[in-house]
Amino acid sequence: MVRLFILFIMNISYTVYLMDKSNQTVYIIFQLDTEDFITPETDDVILDLVKVFNKYGIKGSFAIVGEKARALERRGRSDVIDALKTQDIAYQSNYHSIHPTISEYLKDLSWAPQTVYAMKKLGIKVYADGIFLPQPVWFCGLLAIRYSISYRESQSGTPEHFQMIKEEFDKIYNALKNKGGIIVIVLHPCMLLTKEFWDAINFARGKMPKELKPSPLINRETYEKRIKEFDNFVHYVISHPHVKVITYRELPSLYEESFKLDLDELAALSKKVLDKPTYHVMNGKAFSLSDIFYALCYALREYKRSKSFPEEILPRFILGPIERPPILKETIKVTIRDVLNSIDDVYALISKEGFIPSKIRINGMDVGPLLFLTLMAKSFLLLIKGEDAELRFEVTAVDEMDILSDLDIEKRVTSQWNWIIFPEGFFSERILELTILQLWTFKPAVMKSIK
Repeated sequence: MVRLFILFIMNISYTVYLMDKSNQTVYIIFQLDTEDFITPETDDVILDLVKVFNKYGIKGSFAIVGEKARALERRGRSDVIDALKTQDIAYQSNYHSIHPTISEYLKDLSWAPQTVYAMKKLGIKVYADGIFLPQPVWFCGLLAIRYSISYRESQSGTPEHFQMIKEEFDKIYNALKNKGGIIVIVLHPCMLLTKEFWDAINFARGKMPKELKPSPLINRETYEKRIKEFDNFVHYVISHPHVKVITYRELPSLYEESFKLDLDELAALSKKVLDKPTYHVMNGKAFSLSDIFYALCYALREYKRSKSFPEEILPRFILGPIERPPILKETIKVTIRDVLNSIDDVYALISKEGFIPSKIRINGMDVGPLLFLTLMAKSFLLLIKGEDAELRFEVTAVDEMDILSDLDIEKRVTSQWNWIIFPEGFFSERILELTILQLWTFKPAVMKSIK
């Protein structure tokens, strides 16, 4: 799906941070993409950064490439490994830029969002990547986020950069201080010491050289200025009121994973999706299209069985479709009974497979899930009004691939393929298509609050 991913293992107990409504907290995450396994000198940068964090009693999330960890071991850098034990350790793929990269490997085989779901199955709870938003969202069942501030290492160590990065932080902080939120600051440790990215030197445009070249280094004086500036920047950040530095490991404890809804809320959601088929936030609760699909399917199934609706529903997580749905252009005319007759098969499939079917048979027609969602919503609203199941109604056909178009996910995904490591003209229609289909699972993450 994108040029890199950072995954965070969550198999420890969490400290639960709740939003204080009187003093909104701005949570800060320092994300350190620790990648360069070719240039040995970059190992020492880790030590200097750890010293900065330890000085202030905070932790950074060091997103370490697997081969970088093995390189530290091969080079006997137990001092670096021990220093990292005081920090949070994240995973940033196995080999990062060695070809084939993850997107290259999956280009024609499969589907890159598959990795997100796989991480969920492994118990990993955070996925950090550039296609997402600066505030957390749910995607494929995982908490997903992108950085807010990119620390420009090659410009750092100068008064101009320090002033610019402070102003950039203040702009975001001031926008969040009255409502709370997250600021992720991403930094590449190797670029504090090197003149060029290690992977651009070795793997640009699909190259796989027999001998790997280390990145050329800057002079010691400039490096020390850059470390000093980062120290000052960390101090500047934590000096702001109601700022709390956390790690990616702690992030999930801040957010609600799922919400129950009652019949009134389901009715309101049904009206909303008929008006605009997208995620919706209502009564402080966020519901994805897949949440709403499941809730309606469950409610109508219960009605078919007992002639009454459940008083409360807890949506079960399900994926979006995994194949392109059929597109119908004409108006669809069905009865409520037709919809109810299809419900058992649909519910059985989503319960067994864990994803929304790409096509659904109703009254002799194959329809896509977005159209079937509108049929369910319309049927539910008619039934709660007391209408007979034999009532015939019609709905206008929908564009099954027009999902959350305001996010401009196509641009977000394809822009990642400009990364210098990809072969010239890299593009994957399959990755793009299935990323769009998984927008069924997309919704904003709602922060916990004090009850």
